[in-house]
Amino acid sequence: MSTKTEVWFGNMTHGMFYVNEREGATPCVIIQSIDEKRMMDLDHEDVDDFICGGGYDSYLIPSRFGGVVTYSKPLVSE
Repeated sequence: MSTKTEVWFGNMTHGMFYVNEREGATPCVIIQSIDEKRMMDLDHEDVDDFICGGGYDSYLIPSRFGGVVTYSKPLVSE
């Protein structure tokens, strides 16, 4: 039996950002939009192939990301 994992597709900025000067750079994602949330079998489906075919800018696998996730102001105010 295969396990499905939630993947978010949309417009996101990934990088190392300084959240706290004392701790140094931290992996972060700034989410401008989430255009689709999809359950995928990551052992059998290629996220990179899906992103190219779907015309998305970026993706995030929340359960596998160990950094800080933040949302842009326009997304929060919607």
